[in-house]
Amino acid sequence: MTLDILTPTPVYTVNGPGPYAVKHGYLAATELLVEVESATGRTVLSPADFTLEPASSLTGGALTLVDEIADAHAGSRLAIARQTAQEQGFSGAYARDKGLEATLDRLAMAVQDARRLLDGAIRTPLDLGPIDLVTARPEVRGGKILAWSPEGYAVEVGPHLQAIESLIDAQGLTFPLDLGWTNDPTITNTYDLGWTNEDTGG
Repeated sequence: MTLDILTPTPVYTVNGPGPYAVKHGYLAATELLVEVESATGRTVLSPADFTLEPASSLTGGALTLVDEIADAHAGSRLAIARQTAQEQGFSGAYARDKGLEATLDRLAMAVQDARRLLDGAIRTPLDLGPIDLVTARPEVRGGKILAWSPEGYAVEVGPHLQAIESLIDAQGLTFPLDLGWTNDPTITNTYDLGWTNEDTGG
């Protein structure tokens, strides 16, 4: 078995059942993460919501939504990603094979461990990334909050926690601050936190 470089499947707009091309290999419908996103949020589809042709492929295939799902999510974004089960099925019969089996077992365990670590991390959906590296040095970002950049693909160093605490004390404010934060943000109150793009202080 040989595999080419993983080519991510593009994000589609749901316009009928399809088919929608899957640009990478997959082993089964249960090992794909298929999501639709609209203004109301993201929905993970189950294998019963679509069909794959072929059912398994090392190079790619085509995904077709069932009619009810296509109608319900018309105009939504359709994201398809691989989510391969972490298992190792090779069992050696001879001494050399047993050594290979032990090596494959160790590799499978390492992948399982890595995925468990990622499950505990703050992540974004694959189709909304990647996120740029946080490049600020520890002495620059220490004690400060992190904030999304205007375009939403980078994390920037924000104001120092001491600046926020000082502001709360000086203004007689209570936490959480009234920053006009709503689901449709409109800032009604602003506060000087000493935050500039050139801020490198502690």
